[in-house]
Amino acid sequence: MHGLFKSLCRFVTAAALAAAMLALQGCGNTENESKSVLNYEQPTVTMIRAVKLLDTQSYLNCFTPGAREKYENSDNYNSKLTQVLLPSQGKSSASLKIETLSAQELEADDIAKLEDDYRESYSRRLSISKAYDLSVQISTLQNEKETSDVRDIIVVNTGEEWLIYGDVIEKFNFREQQE
Repeated sequence: MHGLFKSLCRFVTAAALAAAMLALQGCGNTENESKSVLNYEQPTVTMIRAVKLLDTQSYLNCFTPGAREKYENSDNYNSKLTQVLLPSQGKSSASLKIETLSAQELEADDIAKLEDDYRESYSRRLSISKAYDLSVQISTLQNEKETSDVRDIIVVNTGEEWLIYGDVIEKFNFREQQE
C-alpha cells in the first residue's frame, strides 16, 4: 500500500508540473495576443482607457495630485473633460490607442529635480522612487480618418502608484486635427 501511495504522489506531482509548464508556455499563436503592459506604462494605458470610456475621474486619477488639484481649481475645469477630448462618433467612441515607442529611466539627479520642481509648482511634496521619460504614439480613427501624435510624457512612481507628471491634463486633445 505504501508503494502505491508513493506512485500516486509522484504521478500527481508530475501532472501538476506538466500543467504548470503548459500554463507558463501558453499555447497557440501568440502574435495576435495583446502586449503586456509594463508597470511604468500603466498610467498612459489607463489614461487612454478612461478617455475611451468617457470617465473624467479615472482620467484625472492618472496624474499627480498637485496637477489634479491645480486643474480642478482652475477656470478651465470641466467635469466632462473626456467628452471634450474625444467626442463620440454617433453611438460609439472614436477608436483610440497608445503605444510606447521608447522609455528612458531617469537618474537620481533628474528625479531630485522633478521633486524640487513639483514642490515649487504645487507647494507640496512628492516622493518619487522611479521615473521614466516615455515617448508614446497616440493614434485615433475618427470619421474614417486616422491621425497620430507622438508625445513625450514623464511618468513617476510614488512608491504606491505610477502617475503622469506635470501640467499636461489639458494638453491631450484626441480630436481630429482640422487643416
